[in-house]
Amino acid sequence: MGEARAIISIDFEDEDCLEGALKALMPETLRAVSSRSNVKIFLEGRSLILEFSARDSTALRAAMNSYLRWILTIKELSLILKSY
Repeated sequence: MGEARAIISIDFEDEDCLEGALKALMPETLRAVSSRSNVKIFLEGRSLILEFSARDSTALRAAMNSYLRWILTIKELSLILKSY
């Protein structure tokens, strides 16, 4: 089985939330959670770009699920904090 790859672009309406997401997730990309996957993260305009590479589709799915859950949590917290 060959290497699995994916690129995800997530748009943010709020620039503070975008910067917060980048700062929160960047340390996760600097240390490998697993030797089976790797993630690069960067900004492009008002979008957060995540580039995933993994040894197989199972590792790719696991890495993507982790990062997407973290981003969803960051966005939800941002909405809650804005209401105060």
